[in-house]
Amino acid sequence: MKSLRKTETIYPQSYIIKSDRGFEKKFNWTFSNIKWFLEAEETTDFYEKSIKELEPYIKKSKTVIDIGCGIGSFSISLAKKGLDITAIDMSSKVIEVLRKRAQKNLIQNINTYNSKFESITNKESYDIVLMSYMMGLVNDSNMEKILNMSNKYVVLILPIDEIKNDFSITELYERIGMNIELLKQQTYKELLEPLDRFKIKYDLKLIQSDFGQPFDSKEEALSFIKYYFKIPMIKNMQLVNWIEEKLIIKNKKYYLPNKKRSAMILIKV
Repeated sequence: MKSLRKTETIYPQSYIIKSDRGFEKKFNWTFSNIKWFLEAEETTDFYEKSIKELEPYIKKSKTVIDIGCGIGSFSISLAKKGLDITAIDMSSKVIEVLRKRAQKNLIQNINTYNSKFESITNKESYDIVLMSYMMGLVNDSNMEKILNMSNKYVVLILPIDEIKNDFSITELYERIGMNIELLKQQTYKELLEPLDRFKIKYDLKLIQSDFGQPFDSKEEALSFIKYYFKIPMIKNMQLVNWIEEKLIIKNKKYYLPNKKRSAMILIKV
């Protein structure tokens, strides 16, 4: 199992860090994508379906650490169920967003920390360790630390598909002549092999959810695609046409549909 590798051609420069292993994807929170995630959260059933799968484990647990919590979608949902949440993210922007959201909802059982995963010590342990779409951290070198942080369960949510096809982006790539191999991503299958090898017990749940993106305008939809996928300027007209085909109206907003296929690996420690 290896860390996710990426070339320079797909993501904005702010998403890329160069190391001795090549170019790797790094998610960078900005004002724009925080806004997009908050709006998508209102329409997606991803979190609802994930929490439903977690119910048997939630009933036996009191504490959760949400590593890479982002805007806090899981943290808030689990806190409302009465669990004590430790929410960690390396972005001070999203930690501040989560703090304000918790305050607005009168939630007092979320402790937030602006920290990198590497800075987390093993002094404390939690009933549930949750990591959702943290592909860059789920690898051989980190698994022992992740397992040691848990009293009961480790929950890892990862992509199913080897080729990233969010918003049917492969259709656009093929139309404009871009290589879809550039959309390769780490999947849950790369984690199962070492788990099986070391005879670590786990349950596997497959989740299909709607995780589309609402927009205020067609121009915003174009900005969204350009932000996440580095489409050459020369292909702009084809991108505009593709966006026109894909956008629908939902709840009086433009909406870019997206079917998200995820695998939830539940490890019993």
